[in-house]
Amino acid sequence: MSEVLDQAAAWATILGFVIAAGSVAGIAFQASRYMAVRNADLRQREFENYHRLLHDLATGFDGKGKMVSQMAIIFELRNYPSYAQMSIKVLKKLQDDWKDSGKPELLDELVSTINFLNKRKSQ
Repeated sequence: MSEVLDQAAAWATILGFVIAAGSVAGIAFQASRYMAVRNADLRQREFENYHRLLHDLATGFDGKGKMVSQMAIIFELRNYPSYAQMSIKVLKKLQDDWKDSGKPELLDELVSTINFLNKRKSQ
């Protein structure tokens, strides 16, 4: 009788471990799914924010006091390293377009951000 009880206890222990391992695996799977969805959402928000910044930068220059906002937007583009290559192209295009704008502070910020992005890209 004792042998039967010992075997039953052994099987109960094994079953307990299997159930615990299955629970841990289920939690790990759910956690990985959550992180995948969260990361996709963050990438989408970054994409939308980046394109909104580009739109505001490109359409805001009218010589009526928006220069400070544009300088801030240009500086903010440094925080989007995954878009560095495109940001450099856009900023160089704007540099050509705005070279006769009479706004040296804006052009200086363009150059500073281009240099920053180039340095980061080469690292």
